[in-house]
Amino acid sequence: MSTLTDLLAEHTGLPGAAVDHLQMVAAEWQLLSDLSFADFVLWVPLDDDEPAGKFLCAAQARPTTGPTAHPDDMVGSTVTADDHPQVRRALVEGRICREEDPRWHLGVPVRRETIPVRFNGDTIAVLSRDTNLAVPRVPSPLEIAYLGSAADLCQMISDGTFPAIEPSARRAHEPPRG
Repeated sequence: MSTLTDLLAEHTGLPGAAVDHLQMVAAEWQLLSDLSFADFVLWVPLDDDEPAGKFLCAAQARPTTGPTAHPDDMVGSTVTADDHPQVRRALVEGRICREEDPRWHLGVPVRRETIPVRFNGDTIAVLSRDTNLAVPRVPSPLEIAYLGSAADLCQMISDGTFPAIEPSARRAHEPPRG
């Protein structure tokens, strides 16, 4: 199984600092997955002739708080911009994008939201937050608070402020405190 660093080195021209940033995002995203009750998938554009025409799944996180949207390992798989236009849109437009209608994946309705991963002002990758909608439920007030916290952290990733770039006195990869 390839590591995130190996996949990025083999398939992208990202500089070391950008790779380090994606490593930090992946180190923090189990929290995001659990707060969102959703899978998180890291998509990086492949180096090819067509800009942002094809994307590689470089990493994946499944929630422990809800059903997965992707029971199979997606790491190493590729998709085209035609297959997942919201991934390309988030990369090109540099904004969080939400699908209007769920898509069906392996017989499961999945709602996808895409979050650009910004580093030093550039969008270097896209996270997709994929929610399994097969088991509808009414969220409790606590779950609504979790979803709000996850939305705030996703906006911070899109803004390039989470995880923090500058070193801190805190231990590396420590979750944010409020």
